[in-house]
Amino acid sequence: MRINPGDKRPADQFKADVFGHPLTIGGAYELEPRYVEDRRLDPRRDDDTADVYQDMKLELFYQWSKSLSFFVQSDVYYDPEVYTESGLDQYEAAIKLTQAWLLMHQILDSGFSLQLGRQRMADKRQWWWNDELDSARIYFGEDTLFAELAIAKELGSKQSDQDFIDAVSDRVVRLMGDVIWQWDPKQNLSLFFLS
Repeated sequence: MRINPGDKRPADQFKADVFGHPLTIGGAYELEPRYVEDRRLDPRRDDDTADVYQDMKLELFYQWSKSLSFFVQSDVYYDPEVYTESGLDQYEAAIKLTQAWLLMHQILDSGFSLQLGRQRMADKRQWWWNDELDSARIYFGEDTLFAELAIAKELGSKQSDQDFIDAVSDRVVRLMGDVIWQWDPKQNLSLFFLS
């Protein structure tokens, strides 16, 4: 787990000055047409579909100071079936809060940082976790040692079309951690746990 692993953003994004500090505004638009033929593997069934998935992400990053920043990311998606062989059209549309967090970096000039809010939890290999969770996470980092500990629990629905917490995540408290010792640029030892 790292702070926003794998996120790739353009070097030059729109910036505005808000109360004397930079607000970075970014986003992306995705359009994905799909056609699925005979999805039930029975050529006699009328189940061919075509849809045009669309997703627009909006991100706001506000750096109040060198050690305090805020981040919000939301998705607006629309997924209509533009053709169904059966004639029964459907669509999905919603607004989703993907991330919203506060980061206190290098607290009191120490190696410790604290991140609170809905944040992405992932390890760089994405073997054991890759999701956004409501959590509190503390980091420690030096030249050759990095460690983090997080506690997470879903606090409510984050989608406009869903007013409940998924049953798999409801009332589940997760404890997770990661320690990396990198003694050479190409060699490290990683330990992680999830409870």
